[in-house]
Amino acid sequence: MKQKYRTLIVEDDPLIVAQLEGFLAQTNLFEKPYIAETCTQAMISLHHQPVDLLFLDMELPDMSGLDFLRSFPGHGPTIVISAFPSYAVDCYDCDINDFLSKPLTYTRFLRGLRRTLLHSFIPAPVLSAVAEASFSPAPGTKPLDPKQVAPLPDHIYLKTGRTNSRFALADILYFEAYTIYSKLVTGSGTVVVNDRLSSLEVELVQNQFMRVHKSYLINLNHITKFNIHTIWLKNHAIPIGRTFRKQVQDHLNTFLGGRAGLDVKD
Repeated sequence: MKQKYRTLIVEDDPLIVAQLEGFLAQTNLFEKPYIAETCTQAMISLHHQPVDLLFLDMELPDMSGLDFLRSFPGHGPTIVISAFPSYAVDCYDCDINDFLSKPLTYTRFLRGLRRTLLHSFIPAPVLSAVAEASFSPAPGTKPLDPKQVAPLPDHIYLKTGRTNSRFALADILYFEAYTIYSKLVTGSGTVVVNDRLSSLEVELVQNQFMRVHKSYLINLNHITKFNIHTIWLKNHAIPIGRTFRKQVQDHLNTFLGGRAGLDVKD
């Protein structure tokens, strides 16, 4: 890795700022972050110094973080931090990468960072560096106990109607957008779940799921064949959206060790 990445923390609580600064230092991937206590300061800072990653609180002195997201659509990769989980759905609709609930923990922070790296500006080789950073903190920081790093789950609980149901991730072929809900498709059938596709994408990107179309989120482990226009999961043909083709190409080349052979010019 030839450079470290720039971050802006928009937060008026000095204790949270100090905690995030420590988390970022421990990954050894980022420069010392810029700090803004208000959305106005953040906009000025971003105008003069673009950053690679934004950490945004929801409760700020001059306006809410949600208003900031809506008024500044070019905010770039963003992780929201808030003590109020009720903001999460509206934030995901503003194309954030993850939502961290206060109080913050390093383990959850690292999971959110990995999700963001997978779908943002940072090249795929850095993903391995993030994993290594979990156990190789920067000089002067306290090493993280490997036992604190939670393994990736093999299942997910999703609400179907009024019931929370457990689904094994390995059984899921793909999700399809279905108005304000999503269809969950397995080899044995289809279930409608209450989550939007954008929320599922953020939750599942670290588990080999990938958005390939505005209406489809697929499980990469079930791909049987593909070309530049279509991916097949068993006998299900999933279209690749034009705006997703470059991302799909890069990800499949990484996933298959450079053997995907896709050409986005086709």
